[in-house]
Amino acid sequence: MITNISKEILNTSIITELYRIRWQIELLFKVVKSTFFLDKMHVDKTKYVEAILYGKLLGALLTMPLYDSVD
Repeated sequence: MITNISKEILNTSIITELYRIRWQIELLFKVVKSTFFLDKMHVDKTKYVEAILYGKLLGALLTMPLYDSVD
């Protein structure tokens, strides 16, 4: 929680929205970690790893609406 910011700067609705966004980021990392097996990549070339990561993140972002619709 943010405790040192006055109510005039951040009211409860803004704080709630910030935590909602943060939760979406946490869900994205969970999907990437559990679905795309990033910890099992054994690659030495940086550009190759970057390309794989960007591709996997893009795939995760495209599938996030599916997770939201399941609720």
